Amino acid sequence: SAKAVQQHTLNWSEGGLMAAMAGLSEKNVQILNLISLLGENMPSEASTQLGQQIHNIMSLRLVLLQRNRSPQDEQITDSIVTLFQSYMQAGRSRPDITLMLARDFEFHSKMQRREQQPPLVAPSQIFQRQMSVPTMQHLSIGPGLPPCQLDHTHHGQPPRKVSAVADGIDKLFS
Repeated sequence: SAKAVQQHTLNWSEGGLMAAMAGLSEKNVQILNLISLLGENMPSEASTQLGQQIHNIMSLRLVLLQRNRSPQDEQITDSIVTLFQSYMQAGRSRPDITLMLARDFEFHSKMQRREQQPPLVAPSQIFQRQMSVPTMQHLSIGPGLPPCQLDHTHHGQPPRKVSAVADGIDKLFS
């Protein structure tokens, strides 16, 4: 009933007020409220929308419960607290807020992991001083046959670089 929801909201607000009076910062009060929200909406069935987010809900709750968070976890916590406040101000239901925060946490976590991954190509491989045509000094025509000697000169000139880009790179490094 509406009266029960109102009473629950009042109790929840009183809990936040009591924590604030105990000398906690506004952020810590919001974190306590978030932990309470996630615990109260912890799904018991995997078939529901919340149930499909059980991993994210539990992971977020564990991050919030940590006393000493890493800088990355602190950044996620700040974002989640801000989102939590905006969802509350928008008048969203507590289960909806839980679901949205679980999805937000999942998104932030994926972005954070992506930022922490090393590049696929090492920087030393991106810029190479010279880009030359690969040479094959000895070419074997078949098993048991002697290798052929190839002449890699062009009318007595040494091999040339593949592109003008290599010349530009040489100028950068010389």
